[in-house]
Amino acid sequence: MDTTLIIIFVVMAGFVIGKYSGQPNLLKMNDLLTSILLYLLLFVFGINFGLHKEMLEKMGQLGWEVIILTVGGIIGSSVLAGIMGNRFIRIDKNEK
Repeated sequence: MDTTLIIIFVVMAGFVIGKYSGQPNLLKMNDLLTSILLYLLLFVFGINFGLHKEMLEKMGQLGWEVIILTVGGIIGSSVLAGIMGNRFIRIDKNEK
């Protein structure tokens, strides 16, 4: 099966489970699971980066370009996530 189809299927399955499960604790579990998997992804990325010696050697050659692209990606993603979160996720301030 094509990787794109697997990704689409997994996202749709998650949507259906989230939409029709009716479990209020599912949101808390989802936040925790998302954080754990994000840390795991970053850890595996670090391992992969460390295993590629050519990439580490080229870091010195590319220098500031790599740093600017990385920081720009982080800032851009954070700003866009904040904008989208504020626009689409409504939190009741009276709810505790």
